Amino acid sequence: MLLTLENRVINLEESVEDVKDTLKVVEGRIDELDSMREQLKEFVMESLSYNVKAMQGMLNSTADKLTVRDDALKATMTTLKKHIEELLLWLCYGGVVGPQIRDEVEALGEVGVTLTRHH
Repeated sequence: MLLTLENRVINLEESVEDVKDTLKVVEGRIDELDSMREQLKEFVMESLSYNVKAMQGMLNSTADKLTVRDDALKATMTTLKKHIEELLLWLCYGGVVGPQIRDEVEALGEVGVTLTRHH
């Protein structure tokens, strides 16, 4: 009976050693997974940072182009308003259009032009 008990203790000790070895392997795999997770995290952060920089560059470029176009449009509008004012003055005071039309144009004020009467 003592021999049987000793054999069981030996088997138990061997099993404990096997479990310890398995535990070491599992802990090693967990460390590898943690390392891989950190590497993946760094890769994702670098990729996102690069993409953000690229998108910011495109956004800045587009904003600059829109600013140039806006300035050009404003200049064109100013020029057109000036030409409209000159045309209206020529029409109204050149005798081509009567005072009724001139008054209606002034009342509309859609072009931002104020006509003054010259006698």
